[in-house]
Amino acid sequence: MELCIIRHAPAVDRGAPGYERDADRPLTDRGKDKMERAAHGLSRLWAPGMVVSSPFVRARETAEIVQAACSNPPLRFSDALATGDHEEVLEDVRDLGRDAVAVVGHEPWVSGLLSFVLTGRDHAMAAPFKKGAAALVRFAGDAPAAGSGELAWFLQPAALRRLAKRRD
Repeated sequence: MELCIIRHAPAVDRGAPGYERDADRPLTDRGKDKMERAAHGLSRLWAPGMVVSSPFVRARETAEIVQAACSNPPLRFSDALATGDHEEVLEDVRDLGRDAVAVVGHEPWVSGLLSFVLTGRDHAMAAPFKKGAAALVRFAGDAPAAGSGELAWFLQPAALRRLAKRRD
């Protein structure tokens, strides 16, 4: 089983007029453009069978960009991606029964999730995700579990955008 952990793209600043609730902040136009290019680069490396997103607007919009770049796999939402409940995220992913799942969330939860799946502990390792970064974790067998993942790659958004430009 493969799990790709993605941080949402650049969004409207916290407290910006019209977006008093953190959950309502959308991506900026520049953030959308950068994520479209990063998602194209991601699609050259890997394809999800399902995309799971935090319900926050900026994560949902990022997930929709990833979905479009990766041949439109189904999109679901998980509150656990907005709260940092890593065990619930893994439970949600296990329940999907897919071989390849992308999850889209927020810092510090995405770096905590990466640490959790690799070491079994939240924030046992430093792995800061820039906005739009992605990490692919592989698990032996069908079900992801805490501490049982193996890091295949971890790419910041600039590297993903460079992949999008690359000619084969």
